[in-house]
Amino acid sequence: MAVRIEPVASRRQRAEFRELPAILHRSDPAFIPELDLNLKALLDRGRNPFWKHAEAQEWIAYRGDEPVGRIGACRDELLLEQSPGTGTVGLFACAHDAAVSESLFKTALGWLRERGCERAHGPLSYCIHDTGGLLVEGFDSPPVV
Repeated sequence: MAVRIEPVASRRQRAEFRELPAILHRSDPAFIPELDLNLKALLDRGRNPFWKHAEAQEWIAYRGDEPVGRIGACRDELLLEQSPGTGTVGLFACAHDAAVSESLFKTALGWLRERGCERAHGPLSYCIHDTGGLLVEGFDSPPVV
C-alpha cells in the first residue's frame, strides 16, 4: 500500500501528531513518550513566542488509514540571520519503514526549499532550545539523562 503524506490541519490531526510516537512504540517497554503538555506548548502558535519569528508545517504519513510516521519543518527568521538559507526539521517519528521515512523527509525538505532554505538542521523540535536528537541505538534499554 502506498504512503500518503498529509499536512496537519485539523484538531484531530494535531492530537494524532502528538500521540503518534506512543502509538508506534506502544509495545516497547523501554519507550517513554514526551509529555504531551510540553509538545502542546511548543506547537501552540497563539501562545508560544517562538512563532512570532517562525513558521512551520507538520505532516503525518499514512498507509491506508493507519498513521505510520510524522515530521515537521520550520523556517525561523532568527536562525536565518545566523545561518542564511537554513531551516530545521524535526519531531520525527516513524515506523521501521524506509519508504515512509524517505517520503516524510522529502516532503519536509521540499517545504523548506519552497521558502528559500537550501539546507536543514535537525533533528530538532524546531529550535535548539527545545528537544533535539534521534535515537539510533540503545532501543533495548530505558532512556537516561
